[in-house]
Amino acid sequence: MSLQMLRMFEQANDGIAALVERDLAAFLAALDFTKPAAVRDALFDFIPLLVAQYGEVAATVAADWYDELRALEEVSGAFSAPLAAPVPDVQVKGRIGFAVRLDGPLWSGDTDTLTAFLGMMSNEYALQPGRDTVMQAAHADNAAYARVPEPGACNFCLMLGSRGFVYSKDTAGESKKFHGKCRCNILPSWDEDRARSEYGYDPDALYEQYRALRDAK
Repeated sequence: MSLQMLRMFEQANDGIAALVERDLAAFLAALDFTKPAAVRDALFDFIPLLVAQYGEVAATVAADWYDELRALEEVSGAFSAPLAAPVPDVQVKGRIGFAVRLDGPLWSGDTDTLTAFLGMMSNEYALQPGRDTVMQAAHADNAAYARVPEPGACNFCLMLGSRGFVYSKDTAGESKKFHGKCRCNILPSWDEDRARSEYGYDPDALYEQYRALRDAK
């Protein structure tokens, strides 16, 4: 497993995130925020389609990456990663509903807060199907996996990353949780020693970072 393979996946996700941000910004720029009811209705129409569209892209990219990584690792047996479903509409619309509540930023004219919230939400939900695809493929493939935090990751992500290759179908738990603008990845492994040596993944070092941040609070 090469570091380049993981970097390719990171770059692909960054590219999807940039497209989501671009399309959302263009949509919001065309809205008349002096008419909050119309903005509310437009958000309910647009954002579920946005995250579903890019969610399908993220899932496809993740499945192709998983299959390529598996081939590189020379794992025996035929396998093709299935695509995870987009985030359900009801979940997406629930978050939009929170953003456009009557005592929220839309109705008070705080467009900066509203825009930031929608950006975080759209990023999270557009990339989630890709992460789900890797995790669900690992579950079906009997592969363990780890959470690989980005440099400067939050304490929550460092904590999950510090646990090592402990996640599986039966122990997924909190590893399924990602926040908006998170750049962590799921790294499956069929040979933990090789994964550590070729990627340089060091859960002990991640734990020390997590503990230092925790103790500094």
